[in-house]
Amino acid sequence: MTIWTHDGAGLVPEADDAELVRRVLAGDGPAFATLVRRHERRVFRVTLAVTGCNEDAEEAMQDTFVKAYRHLAQFRNEARFTTWLTSIAVNEALQRRNTRKNNLSLDDPAVTEAHLIPHRIERWHTNPEAVVGGQELRLLVEKAKRICPRCTASPLCSGISRR
Repeated sequence: MTIWTHDGAGLVPEADDAELVRRVLAGDGPAFATLVRRHERRVFRVTLAVTGCNEDAEEAMQDTFVKAYRHLAQFRNEARFTTWLTSIAVNEALQRRNTRKNNLSLDDPAVTEAHLIPHRIERWHTNPEAVVGGQELRLLVEKAKRICPRCTASPLCSGISRR
């Protein structure tokens, strides 16, 4: 099927996808913009069907076209460009959906406060930074006691060394 377009002087046949791919590979950047305009609605519908979320679908669509551009040299004319592009779109959308499954959205009304409460609460004294800091402080006090025995009588030093 020939697609026609208006070039200002009249109707002319529009390049097919295979011709546009060949032109992009030869360095014609605007040819890729034509491919994007031609397929963006279809790619968006596919990514939206997979992700179920407009924002994720838009990001997956953008990733689809970036990946298609980067790997255009790997496209083989054995299949239609649309088929190749759609497979990239499905993979990008699935990846985005799987990533989203592992995250809880705080904007989602289905997430209740019970989901946000940790199942296990650690005691503050098990904080590794506090433990190491306390050990370093004790070592400094011990060193100070060796240098100045009168330091032992200080309430500050004796309180720290007992920890």
